[in-house]
Amino acid sequence: MTLKKIYLNLLIVTLVLANFIFALPATADESSRKMVIYRGQDGASRIEVMELTAEDARALALDPHVLRVEDDATVFATAQTLPWGVDRIDADKAQDLSVGAGVRVAILDSGIDLEHPDLAGRIKGGYNALSPGASYDDDFGHGTHVAGIVAGLSNSIGIVGVAPAADLYAVKVLDSTGSGFVSDIIAGINWAAENGVQIINLSLATSSDVQSLHDAVSAAVSRGVLVVVAAGNDGGTVKYPAAYPEAIAVAALDQTDNLASWSSRGPEIDLLAPGASIYSTYAGGIYKLMRGTSMAAPHVSGAAALIMSKGSLSPDEVKTKLLNSAETLVSDYKLVDAENAVAQTANPPPVVPSNSTPVNQPVQTVPNPISAAPPQSSPTPVGHAPGTLINMNGTIWRITDDGQARQGFDSLEKFLSYRFKFTIVMRANTADMAKPDAGLMSWSDGVLFNDNGTVYQISGGQKHGFTSAGIFLALGFRFENVISGRPNAPTGAPIVDLDKHLPGTFVVGAGTVYLVTSSGLRGVPTPEVLFSWGGNWSEIVPVKSADRQVLTENLTLRMASW
Repeated sequence: MTLKKIYLNLLIVTLVLANFIFALPATADESSRKMVIYRGQDGASRIEVMELTAEDARALALDPHVLRVEDDATVFATAQTLPWGVDRIDADKAQDLSVGAGVRVAILDSGIDLEHPDLAGRIKGGYNALSPGASYDDDFGHGTHVAGIVAGLSNSIGIVGVAPAADLYAVKVLDSTGSGFVSDIIAGINWAAENGVQIINLSLATSSDVQSLHDAVSAAVSRGVLVVVAAGNDGGTVKYPAAYPEAIAVAALDQTDNLASWSSRGPEIDLLAPGASIYSTYAGGIYKLMRGTSMAAPHVSGAAALIMSKGSLSPDEVKTKLLNSAETLVSDYKLVDAENAVAQTANPPPVVPSNSTPVNQPVQTVPNPISAAPPQSSPTPVGHAPGTLINMNGTIWRITDDGQARQGFDSLEKFLSYRFKFTIVMRANTADMAKPDAGLMSWSDGVLFNDNGTVYQISGGQKHGFTSAGIFLALGFRFENVISGRPNAPTGAPIVDLDKHLPGTFVVGAGTVYLVTSSGLRGVPTPEVLFSWGGNWSEIVPVKSADRQVLTENLTLRMASW
């Protein structure tokens, strides 16, 4: 079959499917330049350049004759990106005076990607509070993003951080969904304080004021550790541990020089820092845009590292230096100014030998200083990370959650039920290809399909039809979230209850987002978790009274990027 015949067949299918779409975004029909890599009749691979819409490109990629469809991207000379946040706080100018060399910064988060090219050589050790002795590699992505803001390398690729020569310590306190428990955070803080870290970055938050958490923060500061914390992102009051007076509480600035509408606020706020559309490193050796006070806090941690490498200062002195040098903006909030802060800092004292406790650490009896504590061993990565989508000879697979196998999709609809995007599919490598076939992926709950005029919701591996548009609307659903397609899932009971959502639906009540499960409501702690569970902002609907019959919640931390 020639590529033109493949494409004509695709257009026919696309035109048929288009009749079932309730509503499309205004940009849905926009086309872009694509490279279609297909196998010719002689078996050799060929490239055809086409202008394709996103829908056509997705469908064409599934044709068995097509190996893959890729953006025909514009190529520029290799260059490093200066993120707007680093530029806005003048950290790039401050780096003429200090690069944060040797300052020890602990990122208490989901871990750090140990193999990321923009963090290579900066990760000096770490600790896994969830499973002591296990790897502190990042299996979620949030921690790697935070780490890049603090200390992304100045190496002509990717991005540059605020303090590109600071030493990073990955303290894993959040799991692969971005959630954790207060006890794990306390353990991480204690480890960092006991091991000579100078700065702790906490891009996480909880609405619960836990005395033991406050005690851990206070004890760390008393031992000479600066604790920088994200304020939270619900637009309300400052969360914990940012609200504790010993910490530096950081709110988020948007790109219009205003306090971000979603940023927590209040008298506890010490500093503002950029937190909207921040481009930084991410797990898997890639880069992503993220927003939140989670992204604002590491700008302050990086600025503190620049100061500390210039002089011997206590946490209170560093905090004072940051506040006194800051730029006053909206509502008397102060934006951190890295250049000004470093310029006001004295020249550094004599260099401390690497095998001794730094002079700005008042603790002389630390049993295990970092210089004497070798990094824990972590397994050598094999293939792509768990959960990665890969393209292997034209077939899309997903690496299983344990990273040991791969699973396939038997239909486009099943792929779309996970809200996956073809843009995140990676090219398989030899290690991926060697993984065993673990069978087919199951259906993901919650997605809405329009099959020839009937709207279904997938739940429990079955498709459940709405008996009327009135029920569909009464449950809070919107037609723009309905996907055109013919799911081959078995048919389940029709949806007739106006007051109860099926498992797989994301609902919101009293400002908290939940996932409806067969056993009750499960709290969604962060936007990243929402996305990793297959959710989307526009798909969240108001909770119904029957949804609340069973409420399953634990004392979990809500990351400040929520």
